[in-house]
Amino acid sequence: MKASVEYLQQKFETYNNLMFGGTLPLLPISIGSARRAMGGLYFKKSRTLFGKTRFSGFKLVVSGQYDLPEDELDDVLIHEMIHYSILYNQQKDSSAHGVLFRAKMNDINNRFGRHISISKRDGLSSASSTAKPSVHYVCVSLFDDGRWGVTCVAKPKVALFRKQLPLAFKLKSSEWWITDDPFFNRFPRVRSLKIFLADKSDLDRHLRSAKKIIFV
Repeated sequence: MKASVEYLQQKFETYNNLMFGGTLPLLPISIGSARRAMGGLYFKKSRTLFGKTRFSGFKLVVSGQYDLPEDELDDVLIHEMIHYSILYNQQKDSSAHGVLFRAKMNDINNRFGRHISISKRDGLSSASSTAKPSVHYVCVSLFDDGRWGVTCVAKPKVALFRKQLPLAFKLKSSEWWITDDPFFNRFPRVRSLKIFLADKSDLDRHLRSAKKIIFV
C-alpha cells in the first residue's frame, strides 16, 4: 500500500498509545516524493542561553513513491517516531542511530513483534534531518578500533580539520567528501574537533552520489 496522511495520522495515534505511552503530541505529517529515503523527521535545532541544544518544529514526511506491505509502511512510521521520541524529550544519543535509538528500536521489536531496522533490504533508508538541505563538507573517519565517524565542517575549515583530526583522534584513515544528501543534515557543522559515530552501511549508501575531495 502507498502512504496517505489519513492512514499515517491514524497509525501514529495507535502506536503512540501502544508504544510511547501516549506522550508524543501529534505533529504535521505529509507525503513526500523522495526516492532516497522512505521517511524523514524534520526539525529545527537551536541553543539556549546556557548552551544546551533544543529541538522543535517537528514534521514527519513519508515518501509516496513506494508501494509497501502494510507492516513495512508501519515500521517506517515507527522508526521516525523513535527519532521523534528521542528529540522531543531532548535526549542525547551517541549518533543518529546510536545506542539510545537502537535500545528503543530493539525493545519495540521484542515487545511488539515488529521488524524495525536501521536500513531496509532494498537499500533505502529512513533519514531524519533538519528542514533545509545544504551542501556538506564531510570527513569520514575510521577509528583504530573499527568504528566509523562523521565530521561536517564549513568549507573554509576543511584544510584545518584535515590536519588536526588525525592528531586529536586515533584514526586508521580519513576521507573528505562534498555532498548534498539530506542524510548529513542530522550531523552538526562543528567548530571544534568532534567525530560523530555512524554506521558504515549508512555512510556507503549516502556517499554514492558524493564527490570525493582529492588533496594535492
